[in-house]
Amino acid sequence: MSFSLWCYVRLRIVKSFGWDDGLMVAAMIILVAYTATTIGGAVVGTGRKMGDLTSQELNLRLARLFWWLGQDFYVTACVLAKASICICLWRITINQVHRMFLCLVLAFSILAGLVFFFFTTFQCHPVSHYWNTTIADEKCLKAATIIKVTYAYSAVAATSDFAIGLLPVFIVWNLQMAKARKYGLIGLFGIACYPPQACADFQLIQTRPAI
Repeated sequence: MSFSLWCYVRLRIVKSFGWDDGLMVAAMIILVAYTATTIGGAVVGTGRKMGDLTSQELNLRLARLFWWLGQDFYVTACVLAKASICICLWRITINQVHRMFLCLVLAFSILAGLVFFFFTTFQCHPVSHYWNTTIADEKCLKAATIIKVTYAYSAVAATSDFAIGLLPVFIVWNLQMAKARKYGLIGLFGIACYPPQACADFQLIQTRPAI
């Protein structure tokens, strides 16, 4: 509902729908797809021990397919959302140092996202062996390798989250406004420093062996 209202305001009232808005819409659509794979995977046993599932609940091939799709949807949505925020902040600030910093954070985030996307998508050859283990002549990366890549991406994601969350503090600090309002804005922007993306990545690592 809130997302629909935001789109309505941008399109019908403000009548200004920029690249940052388009990227956020794309991120939301992909996030919905990720949520669908998460729910679907939970139904067929993702994240649970095989011994705890009944024969009706267990569908290993479908569970692994949902997991594989979810990984790609997840990292894509995160990168698009982060790009949207960086572009939005870039439009707000006029400080060239801040703008350069945003460009660096965005470039680093996109690069890390592409690397993680590549590893998760093509970790098996052929790709379909990830969910269809009956395919012969397969070759997959070791689980330890994928876990290391995931931890590395989580570290990059957490760092960029903190960077993007803290930058608005410096932008707001020099604005001419009441201190109470300024502190309120700083507190609001500070929420972005919480790295849920990295936490979600760690959770993916912990639940992976249960599939």
